Amino acid sequence: MLALLAVMMLIAAACSEPSESSTSSTTDTPTTTTTPATGPTSPPTTTPPPSQERLDALAALPGQLAVGRGSALVLVDPDGANAIELDGSEPGVAATQPVWSNSGARLAWSRTSAEGHELVVLDPASAGETTVPLPGPTAYYLQWTFNDSGLAYLRDGTSEPGVELGVAPVGGSATPLAITAPLYFSWAPRSPTLALHLTNERMIVIDAALDIGPGEDIPAVAVVEETGDFTAPAWVDDTTLLGLTDAGLALIDVLSGRTTVLVEADGPVQFVLSPDRERVAYAVPGSNAGLSLASIDLAQGEANTPAGLNVIDLGSGRMQQVSASAPATWEWSPDSQQLAFLDVDFANLPIRAQWNFWNGVEASQVPPHYPSQKVAQAYLPFFEQYTQSLHRWSPDSSAFAYAGRVDPEALAPSVWVHLIGSDEAPTPIVTGDLATWSP
Repeated sequence: MLALLAVMMLIAAACSEPSESSTSSTTDTPTTTTTPATGPTSPPTTTPPPSQERLDALAALPGQLAVGRGSALVLVDPDGANAIELDGSEPGVAATQPVWSNSGARLAWSRTSAEGHELVVLDPASAGETTVPLPGPTAYYLQWTFNDSGLAYLRDGTSEPGVELGVAPVGGSATPLAITAPLYFSWAPRSPTLALHLTNERMIVIDAALDIGPGEDIPAVAVVEETGDFTAPAWVDDTTLLGLTDAGLALIDVLSGRTTVLVEADGPVQFVLSPDRERVAYAVPGSNAGLSLASIDLAQGEANTPAGLNVIDLGSGRMQQVSASAPATWEWSPDSQQLAFLDVDFANLPIRAQWNFWNGVEASQVPPHYPSQKVAQAYLPFFEQYTQSLHRWSPDSSAFAYAGRVDPEALAPSVWVHLIGSDEAPTPIVTGDLATWSP
């Protein structure tokens, strides 16, 4: 039985929300390319205005974007029109960590004000707002339950040092479930079940129904007692987890404990499961298949894990290489047919990055940019967790949004929208340092 996990270890890097000023937009260049990704090129400085056809295409895109502007949160259409200030524009108020419900009908975020901390849930259609008080530290990561009835959250521990995991039903009260560090989690796709990866050593599954009361014991099932080096687990279905064991990247049956190794590995592996839960994109951090043979052996390790970014089909076992080098982050399109991945040059500050889009055969690139400070510091280091709740892709998989500057001297970052397959450069639609698209 598990009451409240407590391990006296601090997480190596806290998820913070650095602010950026928001006073001007930036520019970009006019072309995309279809060459293999080899790292970001030099950023451009000018761009022609978008064509009317382009503006019409942006206006026709589905959904809405929640855009962060430092401590403020704004709701906009995909072309930047109809901007509505939601929260955080008042002095002393901060609205961070926006996350759309699975249905796209509601938006939640973390609010900090002089009155304290709380979770906010908004129905944009009706403008109805519900809050859940969070006494103690603010939440810095949110994820909706499978049926959108509530959220799980992470924040600094309230009763012990470490990271606290809690659950909060919409309109109810928050209940802490575990404190340890590091701590990552994932909701099962069709049940109130949480998979937790604790202290980089073991995974457990708990029944996390939202009616759990404070102090109640929580049934726990140990899944893997000795895990490999990874962050967030992922659910293939309600009884099968994807995670890293001491043998490598594996499918784990939570009922029997049986594991099926997909990729042998004796070191860290980063992975993101496709939305249809049929393929997984994975990489060994820092690996590069373009290095010398000796370097490849070193990067792959004794288990001979393939270098770069690769995709494996869970049904057939077929493997494809997407990029020779391991990117900094990657995200599947909602239709599971495309993969966006970000090459980052960490050699200089501010860091320079370039988005690539793989269609199953080849990858195209958009011009490079400088990611916003918020994205670089609070999101990229924890991307495997954030890909389970943050959506840069449009719901129809035809467009992609990201935040940053093209000119590093620009006063503020912008949100850029790229139409997949278009020869025109991404279009800046609004000033902002973070964007997440409604599903």
